[in-house]
Amino acid sequence: MEFQVHTPEAVSISYVVAGIGSRFAAALLDMIIEVVLLVLILVGATELAPFTSAGSTIATVLAITLLFLLIWGYYLLFEAFWNGQTPGKSALRIRVIKTSGHPIGFTESAIRNLLRLADWLPSFYAIGVITMFVNRESRRLGDLAAGTVVVKVPKRLRPSTALPHAMPLSRAAPPRGTTDPDEALWNLRALSSSDISLVERFLDRVASLPMDARQRVGDQIADNIAARIGAREQSDAAVFLRRVLELQRSEEAEPPNPYAAP
Repeated sequence: MEFQVHTPEAVSISYVVAGIGSRFAAALLDMIIEVVLLVLILVGATELAPFTSAGSTIATVLAITLLFLLIWGYYLLFEAFWNGQTPGKSALRIRVIKTSGHPIGFTESAIRNLLRLADWLPSFYAIGVITMFVNRESRRLGDLAAGTVVVKVPKRLRPSTALPHAMPLSRAAPPRGTTDPDEALWNLRALSSSDISLVERFLDRVASLPMDARQRVGDQIADNIAARIGAREQSDAAVFLRRVLELQRSEEAEPPNPYAAP
């Protein structure tokens, strides 16, 4: 099942909706991680108790606090600040995004996870599963309320499908958001001159690099650049880096605004 995002520039971007199977597997893996952390908290609290006169009380308060943070904060914080993913979602290569195609923030993560309790009713995620079955994008109640959808993260291109030759850069690049709505949020000013120089050197040499080196080096550079500008994981490093450089050059070539504050 595909989920399409229509941008204001009349460009459609397709995402593959994550199925119930992959979401269940991710949730199961997250549950295992939570159980392990739970055991570690309880063991730690037990070991702490004998060391002070009020050790039992301190250990109990600490354990309750950590358990609360674990139960309510695990999904909320991971999804809000880790690209819409938990460790389980990352392992299954799925991700939560807004229905607009943009990354989710703290508000959307809080809404969808606070309603997780309602999805569990009356038992074992019954309402959540039913809602996902009757919903075209497999969205549960939390997703409907938060305006989110869970999609698959595209895999990296294999070396055999990498670009066979370098493509020319255009200074007259299409405006941000034309090819991907995420572009509107990219902080290109976070790139240093050395970052730009590294991207330029890679794109100049991409046609002459062996396939495995092109894939490995391109992924490393793309991951670093994406982290700096706040971009999501890219399926094609060369195309992503070329787009970043085009936008950077385009903005650099824009004439200064005479009405802007000095």
